[in-house]
Amino acid sequence: MLCSIRISGGGVPPEGVEMELMAIALGFAAGLSDLLSGSIPLFFKVGERRERYVIGFAAGCILGVFFFEMLGQVGTEGTAMYVALGFFFFYLLSKLVMLHSCPHGECGRKHKAGWVTVVGMASDNIIDGIGIGVGYAISPLTGLLISVAVIIH
Repeated sequence: MLCSIRISGGGVPPEGVEMELMAIALGFAAGLSDLLSGSIPLFFKVGERRERYVIGFAAGCILGVFFFEMLGQVGTEGTAMYVALGFFFFYLLSKLVMLHSCPHGECGRKHKAGWVTVVGMASDNIIDGIGIGVGYAISPLTGLLISVAVIIH
C-alpha cells in the first residue's frame, strides 16, 4: 500500500516537543520541495503529456489523503455538503479565472499570468501549511501522510 507508514518506536506516536519539531521539519521539507520542483521547468523541458500524468497523480494523492484520512476524522453533520460546496466553488473559480482560453499555437499572443500566479502559489502554500497543521492536530500519522502528499504534490 502506497500510503501505509509505520511510526518508529513500536507504533507510539511522538509527543510534545518531538511532535512539534517533526511538524516543523516536514513543513520545511514541503516548502523546500515546492521550491525545488517549481524550478524544474527552468532547467528541463517537461512534455505536456508527462506533465498531465504527474499533476493527476499529485492531485490523486492529496484527495486520497483527504478522503481516507481527514474526512473520516471530522464526523460532523453536513460534512458532505461542505465538501460538495467546496468542489463546486473551486470549479466555478476555475471557469471564471481561465488563463489560457485558446489552445497553444492558435493564439498570436503570449499569456502572462503575473500576479495571479504569485497569489495562487502563495495561497496554495498557505493551504498546504494549514493542511499539515490540521493533520498533526488530528494525529501524528495523519500529519505525516499529509506532509508526504504535499511533498509529492
